[in-house]
Amino acid sequence: MQNAPSLVPPNDLEAEKALLGHIFYDLEGVHEIRDILPPQAFYWPVHGKVYEALIAAASETNKTSTIEIRDRMKLAGHTVELFDLEEMVTRAAFGDVRNLAEIIVEKSRLRSLFTLGQKAMAEAFSEHPSESVAANIQSGVANMELTGSNRLPTALELIPEALKRRRTAFFFGFKGLDEICQFSEGDLGVLAARTSIGKTALATQIILQATRNQRPVGTLLVTTENQAWKVVRRALTHIQQRRWREVTADIDGFDSARLANLWIDDRTVDVDSICSRARGMRARGEIGLVVVDLLKHCTDAQRSQNENLRLANMMRKFKRLAKDVPTLLIHQLSRPDKSKGNQPPQLTDLRESGHIEEDAQLVLMLHQTDYTQDASDPRPMELFVRKQSTGPRDISQLFTFYPETMTFTETS
Repeated sequence: MQNAPSLVPPNDLEAEKALLGHIFYDLEGVHEIRDILPPQAFYWPVHGKVYEALIAAASETNKTSTIEIRDRMKLAGHTVELFDLEEMVTRAAFGDVRNLAEIIVEKSRLRSLFTLGQKAMAEAFSEHPSESVAANIQSGVANMELTGSNRLPTALELIPEALKRRRTAFFFGFKGLDEICQFSEGDLGVLAARTSIGKTALATQIILQATRNQRPVGTLLVTTENQAWKVVRRALTHIQQRRWREVTADIDGFDSARLANLWIDDRTVDVDSICSRARGMRARGEIGLVVVDLLKHCTDAQRSQNENLRLANMMRKFKRLAKDVPTLLIHQLSRPDKSKGNQPPQLTDLRESGHIEEDAQLVLMLHQTDYTQDASDPRPMELFVRKQSTGPRDISQLFTFYPETMTFTETS
């Protein structure tokens, strides 16, 4: 009996270190690659454990350190020296992180073939029947394809996921709107309107009314315009149907549950920090919806003189966030051209705002149809569904807005 030759399995340790260094300095990069790169794809096991620690850090914060990564690994039962971690992060490659991930995955697949080949060689040198060796090779390759990270599911296999998405759709709490519009897992939505017509009040009412499977939806509301206490007071105004100055702390059990499922962040404006906090809360099962009011006041670490480019960068990050937790962005449209009269907003009004129209699955536009009323009088409104990936578009629902109680009601 002869032994198969001993060779070093395919690997690229430099690519592994470069990738870990990259995402150490930019944790947002984790979300670009975690769908194609499992921890077990790393050749050096310690690299896989560091990658797991970085994934955990990305779910909770947008910052980390070598000491924090070491401590996370200790909690998971693994040890690594600080100088080893520091060597990894100094290899940072600020190129295409997805390309590095694909290199690592490819080497992992080659190692699987390498192991399979070694086994086949050992069986051949042991003079196993050729049919048996060939069958084992075919079975091993088929199994590798079946379990490989790049394997695509068939449409038949996706049926349970498709039905699950239908069951996890949100209900906005407006009968007419829920019949024509659907917002579900994985969706990025935009609620747009011109200034001072009630878009924030509508967003607050949607948050309070939003249900899924007949249960209130835990929501993170990031408000870049209002202080948290003002949001709470607006919510109480709607719940109690009282004027702003007349609200009290008296709420029943159901309304207590609704407010207990609402987290308000009036301090964070950086989009990376917003996404990091939201992913952490989602991972802990606290929220099922993120609402950001207003989009234009958010900031991005990738600073740009070009407003379109800045909004495009933010939309790209919010779109990735929406894959983890549905996200609704409140956007303020520019003032209309007075020469055109009181025309309803169109998707073309978003064209000057980066990639909002392209990246969102749902675009709602609120329009005040008549401006002849006094400030405190009920206002006729119309909500247009301008874009919807899973339903009809360019349809609308009529509303009446009551400014004194911050309440929208549907009208026939």
